[in-house]
Amino acid sequence: MLLDRIVAEVLTDPRQHTMSDESLFRLRQSPDRFGRWQEDHPVKRLQGIGGVVGRTRIIDTVYKIEYMTNEQSYPHNGEQLRVSGILAYPLYVAE
Repeated sequence: MLLDRIVAEVLTDPRQHTMSDESLFRLRQSPDRFGRWQEDHPVKRLQGIGGVVGRTRIIDTVYKIEYMTNEQSYPHNGEQLRVSGILAYPLYVAE
């Protein structure tokens, strides 16, 4: 189970008030609302849990990456496009 899924599920599911082994096991057995088999664009998934899309801009960033995977994908122009899931802490962001 991906860490980003755990974060999204716990923050958006009011039933997940504790981080016990039992609650995480139940979460792992539930359908993955954010996984690679979802047809919508990753930005749409984030909007669905309260994410806000800002204006398009060029930025410079430095992140401390904690975890990265390439297990995500979404359909684009008739193909499954592989994308990475990253859990990282922004250290520097400038426009």
